[in-house]
Amino acid sequence: MIKTDFEDYKLILNNNGNYGGFNGIFKKDELLLKIKDYENISKAKGIILDIQINEKMPLSVISKITSTLHDMLDINTDLIFGSCTNSDLRYDEILCKILISGL
Repeated sequence: MIKTDFEDYKLILNNNGNYGGFNGIFKKDELLLKIKDYENISKAKGIILDIQINEKMPLSVISKITSTLHDMLDINTDLIFGSCTNSDLRYDEILCKILISGL
């Protein structure tokens, strides 16, 4: 489990520019598509990605999501991610919250 905290949000929100993001419950492929289709995400200066999965879902799913996002970003973009398990989610569900700054 990796938790995000207030200092992480302060770092990301300190960037100039517009803010955006989304949250919701997704299947893996839906979430990957939402990330890829998010307008101007490659121009972000900072991103917090908070993911919750069912304890039976493979951790490789988190790796796939974070690596897909990372590959879209500038090398200087701050990417902070947190993850934990959530027994209220079904096996194939991902609760994702993403905050994007500096757009």
